[in-house]
Amino acid sequence: HVNHAPSASISSNPVRTPRYTTGAFTIPTSDLDRQSNDQVSVRLTLPTGFKGTLRFGTTTVTSGYTTPLAAPGTVSFSYVPPAEVAGQNADYGANFASFSFVAVDNVGASSTSVSVSINVDFVARTPVLTSTPSSLSVPERDSVTATINTKDEDNLGLTVTLKSTPTNGKLHLADVNGNPTGAALAAGSVIAQGTGTISSARVVYVSPQPSSLTVSAGASSDAYVLSSSNGAKSADTSVSVQVTDKNFAPFVSATASTINVQQSQEAQSVIFTVSG
Repeated sequence: HVNHAPSASISSNPVRTPRYTTGAFTIPTSDLDRQSNDQVSVRLTLPTGFKGTLRFGTTTVTSGYTTPLAAPGTVSFSYVPPAEVAGQNADYGANFASFSFVAVDNVGASSTSVSVSINVDFVARTPVLTSTPSSLSVPERDSVTATINTKDEDNLGLTVTLKSTPTNGKLHLADVNGNPTGAALAAGSVIAQGTGTISSARVVYVSPQPSSLTVSAGASSDAYVLSSSNGAKSADTSVSVQVTDKNFAPFVSATASTINVQQSQEAQSVIFTVSG
């Protein structure tokens, strides 16, 4: 009996998986001898500096690892992309990693080596969005500013918008002195745009302004929602606003500022009204 070398292939080449996601692939093996005692293993070769982790079941595969001998069939593996260091953008894409394998039978004969590429598809991360302060307090008929910061770890373009407007007050873009600029922002209004990082974008919340100075708006609660998007994913943050009651100085008014009394009415009563 002449022993024939086994053969092996792979379910997909390149192996492809999204960033952060474990990919699975299989290596089918066969042996032309078709003897009842035929057994085959898979031996893998990994280059120095292999990026990511290959696994056979729960076993981490290193270069030269050989699976246990078993009847010819399908051998399953998984690939885990490498963990990332915060703030760094890994060089994902085609040919991100590679390895090779052969099938080896129980006699020691091996198949032709098969080279495999691994493609890791880029997936955007969610931006980080903060408002400082995250909650605002402002007296009635007054205004308060907030600073917006947002960051994208992959240095993608960012757009900050007003997702929902405050119910009672108004939100405006703020100048360097914290004064409102332009009309009140509507839902969907763009607040700032940039690449990678947007720092110190400023908005100003203007508390309710009653039409009459003699009317107090009183204390109330309000809120608005900001959103930062990199085109693929977005982050929202809600900013709460507490409008506090303000103690105003009392006021007085009269129906006329001057009361004329004729000489003939001297020593008589004059009636007038003062309100306040």
